Amino acid sequence: MENGIDIGMNIKRARLAKGLKQKELAEKLDMTIAALSNFELGIRKPGINTLISIAKVLDISASELIEEEYIGCYNNNNNPLNEYSTDELLREVYKRIKN
Repeated sequence: MENGIDIGMNIKRARLAKGLKQKELAEKLDMTIAALSNFELGIRKPGINTLISIAKVLDISASELIEEEYIGCYNNNNNPLNEYSTDELLREVYKRIKN
């Protein structure tokens, strides 16, 4: 986890909330189970396009995957990320996680 952001854990939580097994999500994303597992374990970080694809398949916003704490509903008034547009937020977080 870097900068307080655990994208892998957020992917896993969102996947489990949808009742999907790793194999099922990996198939929907056209990736290997090993690749998805590496993302969930924090061994590798998904690129921005992969992150967006994961969010689409899980029917959540990509910003939910990069929040410090996974929140099932993005329009939570206590969410400190609401002041940023999704594009701004994704660009900033992507810069930080690639370092």
